Amino acid sequence: MVDIDLIVQTLRQHGHRVDSVISVPENAGTYELIIDGNTLNLEEARHLLEQDEAK
Repeated sequence: MVDIDLIVQTLRQHGHRVDSVISVPENAGTYELIIDGNTLNLEEARHLLEQDEAK
């Protein structure tokens, strides 16, 4: 199970603006997040956090 609240909190702590979280049907994926004005899926959001951690 994905702890989407933890991901959103961590993104915000890294200075990103999370406008909303959209739950999408299972056959289309799990979540989409609007981060810094861009729509990212969960994998892309995790990649963004990994880039932040590498800095």
